[in-house]
Amino acid sequence: MTTTRVRVAVCAVTVLASASCARPTPTSPAGSGVSPAARLTPSAYPASTSGTGPPAPPMPPSVVTGSDVDQVALAAVRAVESVDTTLDAGPGDTLRRAAAWLTPGFAAQVRAFAPVAATGASWDRWAAHRAYVVVSTSLAADDHPPDTPTSAYRQIVAVLHPVGRDGWTGPAQTEVAFVTLAPVAGQWRLASLRTS
Repeated sequence: MTTTRVRVAVCAVTVLASASCARPTPTSPAGSGVSPAARLTPSAYPASTSGTGPPAPPMPPSVVTGSDVDQVALAAVRAVESVDTTLDAGPGDTLRRAAAWLTPGFAAQVRAFAPVAATGASWDRWAAHRAYVVVSTSLAADDHPPDTPTSAYRQIVAVLHPVGRDGWTGPAQTEVAFVTLAPVAGQWRLASLRTS
């Protein structure tokens, strides 16, 4: 069952995804002020300020080959779901931190989306434990359309394990993410995402 936190994030992502092109075309970083090489190297990702728990991982990690659509889809969903309540005020902040995994158009929509006021019971419980979420992802056995030079579709199973910095461990949650990817400067990035 999808939690309130996830439902809030899904609503935000679904709204943003529906505003983006259904079949994205290659985009360039024109006007972004960031070179393609800079966008694809690990970015500084704030370390946890709590003093306990793992530091937040870089996004995107250098071990992911941007030309491999499966690797990008798996890693991008991990990034989008890697909540850290000591860094994020709500689910939308996690998505904004993962902007390096998104196409410029999708990232702009995420940045422009107003934060949701109510975070939900699951988020509040996680925040009470100063929790972060350890995410594992795998490709679902879906029958997606063939990849083209301008788009690719994947279904990703994500298992979320909330871990409190006070020793608390929450129940694992499983989600399925349906993602559309598009190339940006020869590297695949998320153009849309919805979860169930």
